[in-house]
Amino acid sequence: MNLDLGHRQNGAPVGDVDLPLWANDAEDVVRLMRQALESEHVSANLHHWIDLIFGFKQRGKAAEDADNVFHPMTYEGAVNWDEVVDDLERIALEEQIQEFGQCPRQLFDGPHPPRKNTGGTAAAGPEEVPPQPEDRILRDTVDGLHLEHTPSRDVEVDSSTALGIEKMQRPGKENGDHAADETEPSRPARRRADGYQLLDKRIGRAMWEEIWEIKKADRFKGKEGITAACFSDDGETLFATAEDASIRVFSLSPMKQVRCFNVGDLALSSVQIVKGLGDGDEVAQVALGSWDNSIRIFSIDYGSVIDDVPNAHDDAVSSLSVRRNCLLSGSWDSSVKLWSCTPSGICNVPLATLGEHDEEVKGVSLSDDAYIAASVASDESVLVWDVRAGACVVEKDAIQATCLTLVDGGKRLAVGKSDGIELWNLGELDKGPETVVTVGERVRVVETDGVQWVAGDEIGNIHWGPWTSLQGSGEPGLQCKALKAHDGPVPCLAISKAGDKLASGGADDHILNLWDPVGRSHKS
Repeated sequence: MNLDLGHRQNGAPVGDVDLPLWANDAEDVVRLMRQALESEHVSANLHHWIDLIFGFKQRGKAAEDADNVFHPMTYEGAVNWDEVVDDLERIALEEQIQEFGQCPRQLFDGPHPPRKNTGGTAAAGPEEVPPQPEDRILRDTVDGLHLEHTPSRDVEVDSSTALGIEKMQRPGKENGDHAADETEPSRPARRRADGYQLLDKRIGRAMWEEIWEIKKADRFKGKEGITAACFSDDGETLFATAEDASIRVFSLSPMKQVRCFNVGDLALSSVQIVKGLGDGDEVAQVALGSWDNSIRIFSIDYGSVIDDVPNAHDDAVSSLSVRRNCLLSGSWDSSVKLWSCTPSGICNVPLATLGEHDEEVKGVSLSDDAYIAASVASDESVLVWDVRAGACVVEKDAIQATCLTLVDGGKRLAVGKSDGIELWNLGELDKGPETVVTVGERVRVVETDGVQWVAGDEIGNIHWGPWTSLQGSGEPGLQCKALKAHDGPVPCLAISKAGDKLASGGADDHILNLWDPVGRSHKS
């Protein structure tokens, strides 16, 4: 925004600021702040803020009870300047006041009356703030932010909280409302940015005309086991890491290796596209997790590391997940950390250490809006966090899994099991998994593009199907399919953003396969 924010001590201008994690750009921040400040919730509570800043809660016992106490020098009248005759003492006091800032003048001695609402009647009293079902507080407004910015015009913004905590209550018991009618017509299905429908049992289903058919398009054989893979946003480039510390870059249609780099001395465990780094609009950087405990930002164009955190963890970095300007990392040291990616690289200090498992972390997943984080450890324990609140919302004993990925904007969790796949609604854990699919083998990895799910197992098979098959629609032709893809475990899968390409990596056969999924037509 080229703001004139002064200069640093070295003379460098301060002309920009880091945006909040939930913001796409500066206009996002301004728009959302305006929307929040004009909301009914703010109007109903504005008098409480006045009490703290200008009113009776600024000083005295009321301020202490409200935890609204500041340094004595910040209050008006704290210093009688007529009695300060020593010049050095005056300078010291002035600098101290400038350092701490000043509180505004106290204008009111009693509670400020609430603002009247648009209907002309007085708003609720200080202890009775009315609920705002259609215009919730800032957190709920942010929940719909990524949907509001999608190009699709038929997006329906869900104003519930990230995990739908309110919806965990049984029908008829929420805020004393009347019992819900089981015959209530379902709302239309929400849509993703690319137009594909998100399947939700509460809001309706989409019926897919035919399941994917997967045909092998090409393959590459490396020297060591393939550890991770991801596609560029346009789906025209494939990145893959291996146990020989290499990252390989492939152009597609047909598959051809165009670059190969060795990064470090130990195996690379994960690769993720990083947005918002470097010059230009093209995605030319990837985030790499390594067994040497580091996280690196690697420039494909320059063929070099442009930023790194050498000791991001106390043991090998096992998994990464990047969404928006946030990076989630898991490690063999049992910890899960959240990092911020800025235009200058990755911050050396994590935003948060979300928590620790009892054993090494095998996989992590971050929701598209970066509000929900999930991790799974080698003891099959699963943890899920609300990133904004910094709170663990799913404890270790709630779900057991071998791998996982967040689905439906972080409201659902798809997990691999010792013999299949389960789909969980994170707002209704007490009901158990929504659907269980048995594949007969231990699942090593599960991925999704929001339309189809794909899983790789311990003996080299790939299993796949539409989400309707995981939601028990009972319709014919929606059963899962499988094929033999590798000789040995399948530790990694990648789906292009458009859903038209699939890649799988083998741990034992060192093969990276490119697949062509077909049959994506649908009817709603």
